[in-house]
Amino acid sequence: MNRFSKILIFVFLVLIILYFLFGNSRYNGKNQVVTNCNGCLIKTELEAINKAEDILFKIYGESKIIEERPYNIKLVDNKKWIIEGSINNNLFETILYSFIPKFGGCFEIILDAKTGAVINVTHYK
Repeated sequence: MNRFSKILIFVFLVLIILYFLFGNSRYNGKNQVVTNCNGCLIKTELEAINKAEDILFKIYGESKIIEERPYNIKLVDNKKWIIEGSINNNLFETILYSFIPKFGGCFEIILDAKTGAVINVTHYK
């Protein structure tokens, strides 16, 4: 095995390790929690993500939505959860595709924290 092949294998292994260390996160969390809301169905970020995935997987398919990880999530006015997909946000994809633009949009879903109802769901192009 020549030196170039060894270097290539080493770089490939490093990229795989980086992917499993940094590229596998489900969402970018801030540990937000709904406060002063008795009987709220969606109090935590994780509950909001689970509810959003249940809905989005049925509409767009599991593989399409998982490709948009890590999700961005925010709690607005202690009443609504806004969850959005992302494109090329993990370290592995950033390194691998740094010079190749990725086309397409991401989902956005808004959930009512108290009732768990979907306020809006869309997928941008």
